[in-house]
Amino acid sequence: MRLGFEGNVLYLHREDYENAIFGNGIWVEVTPAITKQSATLNMHYVLLEGVFRSSDRGHMGMWSGTIK
Repeated sequence: MRLGFEGNVLYLHREDYENAIFGNGIWVEVTPAITKQSATLNMHYVLLEGVFRSSDRGHMGMWSGTIK
């Protein structure tokens, strides 16, 4: 998962992030708990639980959906 300004995204693979393959990314609606742990979560493998919405494509509609 990559956490940052206009880029809270869960990617399928590290290479997807490195090569800006946005279609393989899912926007993450960041919660206060994620924000609190962002230093340890950013750029690491994570397990997220939430509701996937394909109709909500995240910031600027660039992603495959959103996990809320």
